[in-house]
Amino acid sequence: MKDCMLRLIVVAMLLLLMPLPANSGQGGSSWIPKVDIPEVDIPEVDIPKAIIPKAIIPKAIIPKAPDIPEVSIPEISHPNTSVRENEQWVVITLASDVLFDFDKSNIRPDAQRALEEVYQALTGRYTGMPFQLHGHTDAKGTDAYNMRLSQRRVNAVKAWLVRHGIPEKRITTYAHGESQPVAPNTHKDGSDNPEGRQLNRRVEIYIHKVVHKKPSEPITADSPSKP
Repeated sequence: MKDCMLRLIVVAMLLLLMPLPANSGQGGSSWIPKVDIPEVDIPEVDIPKAIIPKAIIPKAIIPKAPDIPEVSIPEISHPNTSVRENEQWVVITLASDVLFDFDKSNIRPDAQRALEEVYQALTGRYTGMPFQLHGHTDAKGTDAYNMRLSQRRVNAVKAWLVRHGIPEKRITTYAHGESQPVAPNTHKDGSDNPEGRQLNRRVEIYIHKVVHKKPSEPITADSPSKP
């Protein structure tokens, strides 16, 4: 009996001498060892900003009409209409005095013949090819006024062509006002040059010659155009 009591006392003393868990006395029911987590250096990352390219709006890159050789085509016979052509461009020039009254942008009734000839060329010989309408004035008036006048005039020619069946998507318009003369507006002594101003009042039609081909055909200057 004494031996049993002695053993119980020894066990009790050993239990009292044992170190308590870290969470004992704090209401913890289980002992979870403390773990030291090392710090990790996370490098900074430079996130590049989105680079959005600016839209590139193509400008009218065309040669000057006088640099293109003058030609004759059967569709155009009006005395105040000229035609020039090279491997890439066809330029049909209409005198503004034929199309419009002075300082006006309404197409004159007697301009129908000149426009009908242009229409025949655009729907026949140059079917499907995109083209540009360029409006020009003389130097009478302010730059701003002439720019607006040339824009109204090319818009009037465009409206006439679209009304007669040419798809609007084929046409691009440009207004130049008095900025691109083909003749002097005044003489060397500063006096007025009516003949030069008359040449400067014009509407130019630049036809970009597009060659249509089959996939197996190489593009050449002699390739036939098809609508």
